[in-house]
Amino acid sequence: MGIEIYKDKFGLALSDISTGKFYAEEYDLKDLQNIVINELIKYNPRECVLSSSNYNDPALLKLL
Repeated sequence: MGIEIYKDKFGLALSDISTGKFYAEEYDLKDLQNIVINELIKYNPRECVLSSSNYNDPALLKLL
């Protein structure tokens, strides 16, 4: 799973190495909490890739 936040949007990307499928979507930042929680429950990713600026965001780290 990868998450990138930029201004009032965020992008979420997921890949499934067992099937080779890749998903990417852009959302409004106001929906961050609901969407990330739903995707974490749905896909149960083993890792999350964040940029250095997002890695230092306490609210995002708490959500993950």
